[in-house]
Amino acid sequence: MGPSWAGCADKPFYHPSPPSGWVNDPNGVCWAPDGALHTFFQHVEGSADWGWACAWGHAVSEDCGAWAPRPVALRPTPRGPDAAGAWSGCLVLPEPGANHPPTILYTGVGLRGGEVDERSPPVPPHADLGLPAVEVQCAAVATEDGGLDAWTKLGELVIEHAPELEGAALRPAAPATALAPHTWAGFRDPFVTHARTPTEPWRLLLGSGTGGNGAVLVYESTADAPATPAWRFAGFATTGAPRPTIDLGCMWECPFMVPVPEWDDGGDARGGGERACLADESLPRPPPLGDPNAHLHQGRVLLGVSPFMREGVRPSTPTCVFVGALDARGRLPLDAPDTVGPLLLDLGDILYAATAARPVAVPPAAEAPPSLRRPVDDGRPLILAWLQEEKRDPGVDYAGCLSLPRRLWLRLGSSTLCQAPDPGVALLRVGSGVATPTLIAPAGTAVELPGAAGAATDLLITLRRDGERRARATAILLRPWLHAGPETKGVPATAAVVVDWEARTLGVDYFGETEGDSRPPVWASRLKTAGGPAPDLLAPDTASIKLRILVDHSAVEVFTGGGAALATRVYRSGRGAPTPDAAPYLLAADGGDAVAADVTAWRMQPCWQVEEGREEGGEG
Repeated sequence: MGPSWAGCADKPFYHPSPPSGWVNDPNGVCWAPDGALHTFFQHVEGSADWGWACAWGHAVSEDCGAWAPRPVALRPTPRGPDAAGAWSGCLVLPEPGANHPPTILYTGVGLRGGEVDERSPPVPPHADLGLPAVEVQCAAVATEDGGLDAWTKLGELVIEHAPELEGAALRPAAPATALAPHTWAGFRDPFVTHARTPTEPWRLLLGSGTGGNGAVLVYESTADAPATPAWRFAGFATTGAPRPTIDLGCMWECPFMVPVPEWDDGGDARGGGERACLADESLPRPPPLGDPNAHLHQGRVLLGVSPFMREGVRPSTPTCVFVGALDARGRLPLDAPDTVGPLLLDLGDILYAATAARPVAVPPAAEAPPSLRRPVDDGRPLILAWLQEEKRDPGVDYAGCLSLPRRLWLRLGSSTLCQAPDPGVALLRVGSGVATPTLIAPAGTAVELPGAAGAATDLLITLRRDGERRARATAILLRPWLHAGPETKGVPATAAVVVDWEARTLGVDYFGETEGDSRPPVWASRLKTAGGPAPDLLAPDTASIKLRILVDHSAVEVFTGGGAALATRVYRSGRGAPTPDAAPYLLAADGGDAVAADVTAWRMQPCWQVEEGREEGGEG
């Protein structure tokens, strides 16, 4: 393990991440034939800084809670088309009856000035993006009997360059002056949405942009296997112009598309309990065996993109999504009345490059008890994302981690998109937790939350706005994260999850407070850091909100009963790591009483399971 995992105040330990090095986009998230969840991820080995030469790290989980490291799957090949980096992509597993091996499709990057394979053809002028790197689409296949641990790169590119396009085809609803023909902002991050069937071709998405707008390109292939150069440009994944509610940047990275089912979650989307049994027919079902694309045609789909921002703007916006039904040509009409979006997938400021594992039908495991539902048997799509690092202290040997696995669904009978941690995350809880039926902090006071303390916590809580002294806002102070950093202009402060009843927002803020002081926060010193309007609070008479707060050192993920999520970072500015018995979290309110109900808190254990003697492998 890297030294930063020993006593580090900020490095998460129950979010997936390698012991050291840089981490960004999750790649190739998939369900293996044995029902295990595999994820790959962009990884710069031996450095805490991003570099061109990203490799594919690899991890696997049997239950979506604990993770085990696997050998590095891909590394850049000197003088090859990915000499500068093996960038993001997807993994295509063979459907029943198919005879192709597991296949990785990914973007290979070569820098100008001789690092692009000399055997590659020159880049056509219309596909020359004028960027420092040349992006091409490459393939690797699993070696025989190697499972998903050993890979062989193919010498032939599957897609050599961006297509030639007349400018009028991208956004029919956009002004003609906004379209610059033959100009592409990127050409990367392949994601296969449709498997090859007797009636349908393979279908693949690629992230791009033109004329200052993001775009998702579609390629199709009728070949038996995905790792061939038979892919042909087939237009765009969307039609119409998106509603101008969010800045969608100039390029869309990491596109993904999955079916998103309806589900009756009983009005509480936090996902705090155990995994349901197979007998529970209320949960969405995986697609039927033999029809891998059925769900894409029978209901609504979710298209996710990560907007890369224009120069001079914050580098990225959290992943955005659209929800709607595909038209007859398999495109998503962004301007259709029943298409929802764009929506921010997350209310925070660090979640980017989300991707999904396509729901699949995996034959039941013979040794598994029939009463238990495995993660793969849940028909809700599972997503992972990159939680970006906001700042680092000198000397650390890591940067970034993956989000907790999340499930997505639509609330029954509506278009409300909900998400929650996969139930497997609850397996990392230590013991049965500390439960408190009701807790009140009278105005002007702060009350400890029993059991909620330290750097690794899972907290279920319902906040209420009760009584005559109705609070303007209610806060849960995460007092182990007391620090004096640049966000607070050097003043000692503590991070807090804040529900602002009047502004109808959910956020993670900082408050001025003296270390060790159990008095309520100084509300006038409140500094906004991350958050936004929460669907749970939109009704004017809202008087309660259900929260699940997962604190993992600097990584904080908050989920609401209404299906919203917020991921952000809180840092301790070089102070030592808090112990499990460190200063407890506090409940307080502004302008009234803080009232909490149904409070349960657990300590959490690390997710990373290291197998002794494992050697790092992967192709160079």
